[in-house]
Amino acid sequence: MDKLMAAALFIVAFSALVYYAIKLINISLRTDLPYGKLMTRTALRRLYDDYNNYDFLTTPVLYINIFTHRLQTENTYNQIAQVHNYLENEVAKALNPRDFLGACSIDSHNFVLVASRENKRLEEFAIEFATRDTKANLLRRSINLLDIHIGQYTPVNSNVSFDDAVDKARRASLYARNIDARFAVGRYELLQNAFDTEEMKKNLEDFIDQNKFFTIIQPYVSAGDNRVVGAEALTRLRISPDMPVTMPSKFLSAVNSEHLYEKFDFYVFNKCCEWISCRQDRFKELPPISCNFSRITLSAGNFVDRFFETTAKFGVRPENLIIEINEEVPETSVEVMSKNINTLYEAGYPVYLDDFGIGSTSLTDLKKLNISVVKMDRSFVTDLIMKKNRVIFSSLVELAHSLDMKVLVEGIETQEQKEFAESMGVDIIQGFYFFKPISVEEYDLVLEKQIEPAG
Repeated sequence: MDKLMAAALFIVAFSALVYYAIKLINISLRTDLPYGKLMTRTALRRLYDDYNNYDFLTTPVLYINIFTHRLQTENTYNQIAQVHNYLENEVAKALNPRDFLGACSIDSHNFVLVASRENKRLEEFAIEFATRDTKANLLRRSINLLDIHIGQYTPVNSNVSFDDAVDKARRASLYARNIDARFAVGRYELLQNAFDTEEMKKNLEDFIDQNKFFTIIQPYVSAGDNRVVGAEALTRLRISPDMPVTMPSKFLSAVNSEHLYEKFDFYVFNKCCEWISCRQDRFKELPPISCNFSRITLSAGNFVDRFFETTAKFGVRPENLIIEINEEVPETSVEVMSKNINTLYEAGYPVYLDDFGIGSTSLTDLKKLNISVVKMDRSFVTDLIMKKNRVIFSSLVELAHSLDMKVLVEGIETQEQKEFAESMGVDIIQGFYFFKPISVEEYDLVLEKQIEPAG
């Protein structure tokens, strides 16, 4: 019986081996594959898919990225044509079925090569080709040098599509450019975070101009009766429909490093005002929405004028909008910021001070600024076992109340934290215990359940 079982297994294994061998021979003998010259992207995709049907095969992808920003301005089209012809000739020379399945042109100056297997020849070709422009040649003299960067990506399994592999190799080539390298070997996953940061810096202003950001809402409730008394507008980024949402930790660092505080803040502020204008006549006593501003934006000499221009444009009433002062970037003109904030406060706009008790917020803020509500950071309620935390929290609440300011505590996630905050006399509570950040449509449903429609 054991011998029969072993024989059966041998036959199955041998049959599978013969099947795969025939398939591979068929692929290698296909007459529609233009070895030695560029093929269409569709043909290369089909060839990639044929090889990728076998889990034991790897089909590394090279993306040759030619940046033409260094081309001369005169006769540019002819120069790009020269680039294309040069690349086509050089890539065609390198094509060999033992090393490369094929290559295709993405556009006039970007090429993709798919290797038949992972080997040293692939990397040698990439490095040699990427550094070739250091040699004197006719093309270099005629178009003032090519700026070549190559990225390589090797699919981890057969589920990686051709287009996805090409995109990952492309991103690796951009990463190589960002770190001033000619070639980046493709463990793309290891490059992703660094590349994302650099790409975010370079493209952030375009993302704003193209309206790639959207708003979500996190409501807060009145302590005791749990009624929604306001909400914070939060911003997220979706670069394209097929990409995941980018969180603030990614793009806010780019806002800071690229000094786009004012542009970003007023872009988000316009979205807030537009949202309010569509709802303040729809709901009676619409709870206000808080909009975050950096201290640099608040310190701008023209801030007040721009603020009032925007609210007038959308017809926003002061009772429906909250100005929230971010903790980030404290190095600002305190005198100008104080004047601007106090002007808005006197005009009837509530002012919230974020992260009270930590970071750069201090007693100086309470002394110089007209503040309606201080927001206590969640760190004060995450560890209630420590007596020191409870004492500090209680003292800060008492200080705020003695100055006729209300207290909002963030990050309430448990019943214990909620009861503690209420026992300390906080006025407003925000956190997952009541609401996670929700879409504007979901927030509309919350308002519809709580507030009578206007008219």
